[in-house]
Amino acid sequence: MLDKPIEDITKEDRQLAKAVNFGLLYGQSAKGLVAYAKKAYGVEMEYDRARAIHGKFFSAYTGLRKWHERSREAASKDLKSVRTVSGRVRWLPEGKDTEWIRFVGLLNTPVQGGSADALKQAMVDLADKLPSSASIVSTVHDKLIVECTSDTAEEVKALVETAMLDAVQTMFPGVRFEVEAGICDSWAEK
Repeated sequence: MLDKPIEDITKEDRQLAKAVNFGLLYGQSAKGLVAYAKKAYGVEMEYDRARAIHGKFFSAYTGLRKWHERSREAASKDLKSVRTVSGRVRWLPEGKDTEWIRFVGLLNTPVQGGSADALKQAMVDLADKLPSSASIVSTVHDKLIVECTSDTAEEVKALVETAMLDAVQTMFPGVRFEVEAGICDSWAEK
């Protein structure tokens, strides 16, 4: 989006990229992107820049643009629900002035809900494979926190990576995913 070589990308550029990717994925307009970037990521941008980025983004991701068009059309119709990849249902609101909420639900549910489905599957698959000294202790969005003894840390790390990658690839065949795992002494080190 910025026409910069990767080695020239700054921390501020990465913050902008987060605002653009998460904002536009879930249906932000250029005007909405200006507000969202500032509120969520502390990124200031003028409307004209947001409009240019919006156009460039959807020119680059034509499949995403088509998905948005289909979802916008579906949001205006009598669609009652949307499902995640595993079949969980999200009921869409009905009535006047709900088209935007319905549209966002149609975009958000397959992505966020699909990610949640994959994480849950990874937890189920991982639970039986962990050594007795290891336990799943928490999840945060798409992250899994596992506590274990120091001597099993590398083994557990490999098990977590495999379980997460297998779960997401099973649910979304043909989509390339990466899993990052780390070992630390404290959750604060994440």
